[in-house]
Amino acid sequence: MKQYQHQKFLLQCDYEKLEMGRFFQKMPIDTPLYLQDYNLFDYPVYRRKIPLSVLDRQIDTQRDFDAIAEKLKYVDKLYLVDDRKKIESPFVQRHALATKKAFLWHFLNAGIKCYIAQ
Repeated sequence: MKQYQHQKFLLQCDYEKLEMGRFFQKMPIDTPLYLQDYNLFDYPVYRRKIPLSVLDRQIDTQRDFDAIAEKLKYVDKLYLVDDRKKIESPFVQRHALATKKAFLWHFLNAGIKCYIAQ
């Protein structure tokens, strides 16, 4: 429950207006994690992936989000990977979908081209 209270800032945006279908994209299998620095293999497209479980654990405030967005500002394509456990609870499912949309919204508003990995 603590997670839901701390991420309150995350859901205070217009994420509900996002058309999720536009952002699903097949992620290349060799896409590195977001922690890896730019290297020779990033030419011509600088892409990274970030698991939603990592975002859930690391982001509680706008400042936390801004720190991650700063690291990713030069990425050409960022893929959000939904690696979270599937829970039967409708509340948890709705919250998981809402946070996925909200993270997508925040990254797009930060000027980062973001997609949901298929």
